Amino acid sequence: HSNPIRLVIDSIGVNLDVQSVGVDSEGTMETPDVWGEAGWYRKGAKPGEDRNLIINGHYDRVGGAPAAFWKLKNVKEGDVVGVFDSYGRLFEYRVLQLDYVDVNDPSRLQVLDDAPGEATLTLITCGGVWQYGLGYNQRLVIKGSLVL
Repeated sequence: HSNPIRLVIDSIGVNLDVQSVGVDSEGTMETPDVWGEAGWYRKGAKPGEDRNLIINGHYDRVGGAPAAFWKLKNVKEGDVVGVFDSYGRLFEYRVLQLDYVDVNDPSRLQVLDDAPGEATLTLITCGGVWQYGLGYNQRLVIKGSLVL
């Protein structure tokens, strides 16, 4: 298995480069340092592995202009998310559910868990209401499973 390098969601016109992200000094998952790229959480799965492949992205930029995952809110159940790895192989995941999770919800980190023996995809971006000094009060979480 190799690292993801491209994320494509044809149904909403998304085609993004993917960079690797880790966690910061406070233990929070990093976000991409480029507004227009997605971030693959390198401690999660690689494409096609029987674990949780986690990819995040910015919803908007400072000032409110659209960023990489601006259109993610338009994804529907049943849509296909394509992930290309560094060998050029395509892995397709079908969207199963979309949820908004409060940033202060104690169970919010469960979206990062692996489903034992299942190849799943989790896409994460900001959602809800933006509040000055606090940021967005929710995260949009999209879950999918590998199409075999």
